[in-house]
Amino acid sequence: MCKIGYVCSLLFLLFLLTSCQATKGRPSDGGSSSPSSGLPAASLTVEVSGSGSIISDPGGINCPTTCQASFNQGTKVTLTATAGGGSTLGSWSGACSGNADICTLTLSTEETVLASFRKADVTVFNHIIIMVQENRSFDHYFGHLAQY
Repeated sequence: MCKIGYVCSLLFLLFLLTSCQATKGRPSDGGSSSPSSGLPAASLTVEVSGSGSIISDPGGINCPTTCQASFNQGTKVTLTATAGGGSTLGSWSGACSGNADICTLTLSTEETVLASFRKADVTVFNHIIIMVQENRSFDHYFGHLAQY
């Protein structure tokens, strides 16, 4: 009779411990990609135009491969833009703005961000080369600078 009471006690403790883990938000299937804190979820969608990529912190977005993720409402998400070869970040639009490589936003609803990359351009400079020749005055040379 004592052995049956001992076994029943162990089974009860085992059941109690496993049910406590499930109520603490630890899924028994090894994890989930959706938010698990009971807060409403907010979806973040990133669109990329041009040659570049966007990653998020906390993880979940690595666009152009994975461009949508769900986070808990109130989560502070930092998006980092990395331009592809020969490109530069032109601007952010949607929930982000400006042209800095990093955008930080706090999710409250479904948000969409567009990152526009453009080809890196070379700024053209007009260089003036002056060659001095005998028997000419400075007015002769510098008088033509307005043409440039």
